[in-house]
This record gives sequence, C-alpha cells and structure tokens, in this order.
Amino acid sequence: MQGNNLKRETSNWYQENRYEIYDEEVSIYIADYSPGSPIRIYDAIDRFDFSAEDEIVNIIATTMERYSVGDPMDESIKCGPMVSESQQKSVSEYISLGISEGATLISGGEGLPDGINTGFFVKPTVFADVTADMSIFREEIFGPVLSISTYEDEDEAISMANDSEYGLSGGVWSGDEERAMRIAKSIRTGQVSINGGAFNISAPFGGYKLSGNGRELGRHGLEEFLEIKAIQL
Repeated sequence: MQGNNLKRETSNWYQENRYEIYDEEVSIYIADYSPGSPIRIYDAIDRFDFSAEDEIVNIIATTMERYSVGDPMDESIKCGPMVSESQQKSVSEYISLGISEGATLISGGEGLPDGINTGFFVKPTVFADVTADMSIFREEIFGPVLSISTYEDEDEAISMANDSEYGLSGGVWSGDEERAMRIAKSIRTGQVSINGGAFNISAPFGGYKLSGNGRELGRHGLEEFLEIKAIQL
C-alpha cells in the first residue's frame, strides 16, 4: 500500500499491513575508505568527503564507461531496460531536470544509449555537484542515475543523509569500522550496510519516516502480527 499520509490499519483477510512509498537510498563515503576498492553503483543519493571527490568521481566515470546496456538475459550486460515506457519517460525527465537545475553531468545523459534504437532504455547517468535543492537530490528516480554530493565533515555528512522525507536503506563506506558504526547509528534509515555488507534475511526489514510503518523478518516481523494488552489488578 502506498500513500503520503500513513496510518495503521487492519484487514479481515490479512493480519499484517505494511506501507512503503518511493524512497531514497543514501550512501556516505568517508575519506579513509580506499577508492581502489570496488565501488557499487546505486540508484541513490551518494555523499562524499570533499577531499576525495575528484578521485572518486574519476573512478566512477571510468567504471561507467564499462557499464554495458542491453538485453538483460545476456550475463555480460549490466543494465537492462526500464520496466515500462512510462518509467523510461519518468527517469528521462529526471535526467533532464538534473541538467536544467545545474548538476554537473559526468556520464550518460539524455536519449537512448549508443547502439540502441528501440526499447525502454535510458543511459546510465552520473551527476556531480548535486545540491539539496535539486530534484535528483530529494526524490527517488527508480532508474540508473547516481547523484553525488560532497560534505566537509562528519556532522554535515550525517545531516545531509538525514535530509529526506524517506528512510528505507543507507550505507557507510569507511576504513575505520568503529567510525562507520557510529555514523550508521546516526542515519535515520531502517537498515544500513557498512562497506557493502550483505543483506541479512534474519534482521527486521522496514523503513523510517515516509518509507513505511512496521517491519517484516526476524522477531520484530513476528511482533507485527501481535497486539499488546495491559491488564491492571
């Protein structure tokens, strides 16, 4: 179920109602994380330490040059088409918005990928110099678009990460696990991965803020089927 204003409801035919609406995934890259390590490209808002911006942007640009687009049944292909024509149009509009609102286009852009003349494809696109007033910073795109913002200190990074109405998932990348854990605890999302940590199917899954009410999986998921009663004597 989706909607801007969420409330708890029950159903005669199903005991649990969870809500999820369009959300962002936010990743913070700390300067002490080695840029030589593999970097995963997310449909996300990504924040980088200012001192590492040029090096990381160059790595991403080089990676995107090898990011192949085409038939998703081909195991060598990294990016297939959008699910529908309307989604292709939506993602393309966000790419155009990023350009018109002043973000720096690093790779990709408007139109179909090179060598593709038909299908619901878009170019995998990377923007840098993305600011908090831009649509591609604040809204979920649901397509292969990466938005890069920079920060000057840890507090600003956390503030930027939490500057969203949504909070489904996030990530922290750092060579200092203790520091990464401290930042992860400060991010207002339902789950946070550190250095690409694998998804844990035994952990409760769900979001903060407009990204949902309730949890599934783990003990907290089972508790969604229960109601609490207080008895006084």
